[in-house]
Amino acid sequence: MVLCPPRRRSLFRQGCHEGRSIRSYAARQLARDVVARGWADACEVRVAYAIGVAEPVAISFETFGTTAGASPGEQYAALGIDIATLLRPGRIMERLGLTQPIFRKAAAFGHFGPSTYPWETPLTS
Repeated sequence: MVLCPPRRRSLFRQGCHEGRSIRSYAARQLARDVVARGWADACEVRVAYAIGVAEPVAISFETFGTTAGASPGEQYAALGIDIATLLRPGRIMERLGLTQPIFRKAAAFGHFGPSTYPWETPLTS
């Protein structure tokens, strides 16, 4: 769990496998973006992928009853942001700069927390 400013938090839970993947970074960024935009006070993003398919087969947002208006999925659609396209592996790697290794910093301070990591910053529209 990551605590954001008071009363605002975004949750992150790794799915069915051990380790970190580019998709978990993207889900974390999306959850933090929902909270940063003020659409909810808490957000958990669930993304399901099928083997051999680039786009996710399911995307859901859990806001624990803290949504301020429409669901985050509807709000992204209203802004013209296609979440499924954002969550394609190639787009994630490009957006988060994952082709540039930061092994030393990540090994010393962990993968989550420091705001210098691209997945810790909200999306820009």
